[in-house]
Amino acid sequence: MKNIDFDDLLRSAGEDFPLPPSFHADVWNRIESAEAIRSKLETPWHHNIISMIARPWAAASGFAAMVALGLWLGALSIPDNFRTETAYARSISPFAQSHR
Repeated sequence: MKNIDFDDLLRSAGEDFPLPPSFHADVWNRIESAEAIRSKLETPWHHNIISMIARPWAAASGFAAMVALGLWLGALSIPDNFRTETAYARSISPFAQSHR
């Protein structure tokens, strides 16, 4: 069936159904909400991450997490037998230094 035939069929039905008063407003609200959801989904992922990082609390908590991670990884890399007193004594001892 072509569009013209379908339009003629609808016109020949002759029924007029009353619409609720808020019908047009509800239709436009649904269109606007669908556009808002679509625009959120169409934004690239890096824009969402950048906007999240730009917020002060997110940036501060991310910074604190990176500092804590750095301190933890730094503590893991220190050898167990490393002692600052021994290292200092070796650095100033004339007997512990190698001669070329």
